[in-house]
Amino acid sequence: GDYIADISIKYGGMRPATAKVPFSVGESGTEVAKMETSAVIAPFSVDPDLLDLSGIAGATVAKPLVIENRSDQAIRVEGRATTLAFDDEGELITEEVESSTPSCADWIEVKPNVVEIRPRARQVVRMMLSIPKGESGGKYANIIFTATPVTEGESTTPSASEWSGESGTIVFFKVGKEFETMGELTPITVDDGGPSVGTVFGTVFKNTGTIHVKPRASMALKRRVMPESIPGIEYVGPGSLVDVNALDLGEEANVVLPGGIRAFDVALSGELEPGDYVVEFLVHYGGKSPLYVMREFTVE
Repeated sequence: GDYIADISIKYGGMRPATAKVPFSVGESGTEVAKMETSAVIAPFSVDPDLLDLSGIAGATVAKPLVIENRSDQAIRVEGRATTLAFDDEGELITEEVESSTPSCADWIEVKPNVVEIRPRARQVVRMMLSIPKGESGGKYANIIFTATPVTEGESTTPSASEWSGESGTIVFFKVGKEFETMGELTPITVDDGGPSVGTVFGTVFKNTGTIHVKPRASMALKRRVMPESIPGIEYVGPGSLVDVNALDLGEEANVVLPGGIRAFDVALSGELEPGDYVVEFLVHYGGKSPLYVMREFTVE
């Protein structure tokens, strides 16, 4: 049958490089029809890949976007604005998602939204963003450009969509001048991941403010130790805490949008010795003070 390979390559940027390439498999299931893909996948780019803008309600903002065809083949490029979203692990969601409160995708128009670019040439399109009255806070969008090849003798119609690739621009837009930077943490979970994983500690950060943030989390595990008993003396108190492990998870690569969440999970291999423990998460995110959550648990 005929198939399409959906390829996604992460290279350190916010958006992975993607391409869709068709191929065929023979009736035996082992014979794959030969297809030279390296010659037809046209590399193209969009500059800038991130727009960090600001404006006031009721205004219109226009910005140029440069699409460069770096291949030896003409391409047809179609642009559209979609909702920007990240999953709870911080990965950009490349599929279509429902519109959300902080989205400004419906405010954006790409002019022209369809262009044909000659080999090794560039084309400038404009992003027009019209801000409705009464809006405020951080707003976001994902402008996606999809490229398909144009065969010789065709004008603006792709050749049966033999392949396609995506690139684009992410839009951060601040409406107004007053923003709330707020967040909260869920109670810590403690799960047994088995011998190969160990104990898994987790919490979830939620952005309850009106602007995007980049949290930085750290985790500490401590064991409660009681003083050695002395004949005739009974000790009453919580004892002292001894550090068992500490880990700085670093700053998140991608932001957490207003209303969005980010999961922090830490797995410690090996078995914990019997006793009483305290696990803590500390998250800096740009608010007035860092967020802190702790949990006590006992290993039998």
